Amino acid sequence: MILRRITKHVREQNWTAIAIDFVIVVTGVFLGIQLGNWNAERADARDQQALLVQVHNDLAPRLEDWRQSNEVYGQQQDADERFVIDALTSGELDEADRARFDAGLVSLVSWYGIDISLLARRLESTELLTAFQGKDGEDILVRLHWMWTIAEQYTQGYEARSHGPRDVIFSRVFMQPGPYNAPEMAESTPVYDFDALASNEEFRNAAAQLYRYNNAGRSMSHLTYLEIADLVGRLERTLYPDGDVPAILPDPAQ
Repeated sequence: MILRRITKHVREQNWTAIAIDFVIVVTGVFLGIQLGNWNAERADARDQQALLVQVHNDLAPRLEDWRQSNEVYGQQQDADERFVIDALTSGELDEADRARFDAGLVSLVSWYGIDISLLARRLESTELLTAFQGKDGEDILVRLHWMWTIAEQYTQGYEARSHGPRDVIFSRVFMQPGPYNAPEMAESTPVYDFDALASNEEFRNAAAQLYRYNNAGRSMSHLTYLEIADLVGRLERTLYPDGDVPAILPDPAQ
């Protein structure tokens, strides 16, 4: 209809009407573009909010498990590993303490850390992160990705350094004679001759090395827990400024 009216005004050379029609068309186009941009911004804001909620819901339910792992189990593991080192150094092990010595051996070849790799990869792969520049939550996501990067670098370094000493422990304690089967986890009961282990300098050195590496791993795991706890608190203040944080049940699959 507007095109028919403009054509009529051109034939009549009604320049005032033509100018008015032109203003109406331009205004309509401008308002349409602005409305589209506004709707797109609202959709982006909803997506960003949903992503922050997802990050919070992924991390918050696991905080208590991570805390206990670091503050309770970590101390016990450190003590068990230290017991192994002391027993090997002294060359003495009472039969009543053998179970603790076994627990220390299992702990020595275990890995310590907080795994957020799946969440970090999801954040890294989504295009929404570019829209967070200058928005609420940007610093939180950047910090989370930084934590993952540092953890990845540490893991690679740990695996490179601990490969040799772990093989020494596995070959003398967890691997039975016969066809080689690559161990997946240190879950089996160790089998060994304690006097032979205590008199083997290579074994003593390997245990001491793993103890140092594991202490560093436990320290980093604790720092990671503190960082995540802080990030969860910042997310909750961002998402729920009134303090009404919804209860989140732990995911049984995690």
